Amino acid sequence: MSSSESNPQPAKRTAIVSPVTIDAFAVMDAAKAKAEAEAKALSQHSHETAADADAAVGHDDDDDDEQEVEDKDDGSPAASDAPDWVDFPEDVTEIEAIHARIRKMEQLERFTSLESLVLKQNLIRRIECIDTLTNLTELDLYDNQIDTIEGISTLTNLTILDLSFNNIKVIQGLEPLVNLTKLFLSQNRIKVIEGLSTLTKLTMLELGANNIREIQGLDTLVEIRELYLGKNKITAIKNLGHLQHLESLSLQSNRIVTIENLDNLPQLEQLYLSHNGIQEISGLDANTQLSILDVGSNRISRLANVGHLVSLEDFWLNNNRLENWADVDLLRTCPRLGTVYFEGNPIAKDSAYRRKVKLALPTVFQVDATPIRQN
Repeated sequence: MSSSESNPQPAKRTAIVSPVTIDAFAVMDAAKAKAEAEAKALSQHSHETAADADAAVGHDDDDDDEQEVEDKDDGSPAASDAPDWVDFPEDVTEIEAIHARIRKMEQLERFTSLESLVLKQNLIRRIECIDTLTNLTELDLYDNQIDTIEGISTLTNLTILDLSFNNIKVIQGLEPLVNLTKLFLSQNRIKVIEGLSTLTKLTMLELGANNIREIQGLDTLVEIRELYLGKNKITAIKNLGHLQHLESLSLQSNRIVTIENLDNLPQLEQLYLSHNGIQEISGLDANTQLSILDVGSNRISRLANVGHLVSLEDFWLNNNRLENWADVDLLRTCPRLGTVYFEGNPIAKDSAYRRKVKLALPTVFQVDATPIRQN
């Protein structure tokens, strides 16, 4: 008899709060307003991407730090005073209330068996009333209106914490959460990477879409496998030497002009550097495990320093300035190369573009978004 048969695990008890019913026309109006806001934000951000990267490096724009925070309103009915979980049994192990117009975390203290609490896409402003939930391993407060990390110091069994899409400015109050393995803080208003030194079990850290200018505060996070820092204001790749287990590094949409300081990352498999101001591929001599290299939407005019990447499978050089077909031949020494993106380069205007890529790189089975037809 197997151990699982002799010692059966108790069944999970999940309580799900149904999303509120929303008036269709109100949703359409809200969606239109949101789309207009996002378009405006995207237009503002475009001035800091590849097209203006070198100018952005010297430009100091903090306007987004001072934006007024408004209540999210999608046209749904007003929130009820009574919490949606008031009638749930005390021994429930999972509570999920998504897009339920919840404004306060209250009357949760009695759910001491709770292991997963998912309250994303609500209107919560403060983390509270959960200090007794010491069995929690997952807390998901994605897309709320939280501005301060607080009220979670007793939740030392947490392994996953998601506070993305909130209004947080400072990383604080996480020191006791020593068992965290995944931390999501994207789309906040964070300026400095700090307060993470005790989280030595982290394997994934998501800090994309903030106001971070410098890579720092990561020296003790030696177990990190995935690090996401895209859409910030970072000007230099540095302070990553201690992350020797790092497998995936994302730095898209920053202000980087040079690929550097990656020598101590021998296990790096995925590197995303699109939408920066990079003019040449360099600094990858030690990164022979790379299987994905994304340098799309930069300012690269010549292809060099890639022939040694024998594990490379996907190479994205779209929307650059490559015009010399001889440069493409340098990728012949990458025996695993299967997908390349060259669209948006001068060579892509050649009427025989796809045929020439296939002749130059016989292992490739996809050019841009289209598979190569096999004869």
